[in-house]
Amino acid sequence: MLADTKMKGWTNKEKEGNPSFDLILSCIDTSELDTIVDAIDKANQFGDAIHWTIIINHEYI
Repeated sequence: MLADTKMKGWTNKEKEGNPSFDLILSCIDTSELDTIVDAIDKANQFGDAIHWTIIINHEYI
């Protein structure tokens, strides 16, 4: 399924209103999101924990 996806992430040192990263992916295959999630999980092994949200807009169904 194709969808627009927005991801925001924060480390423990930041406030939720000011994310470390803001990633916007247009019209991606949602089955590929596991690759991004795995990368974030691996990044947590090397520094401050990353707390993140993901918003998926399924307009392309």
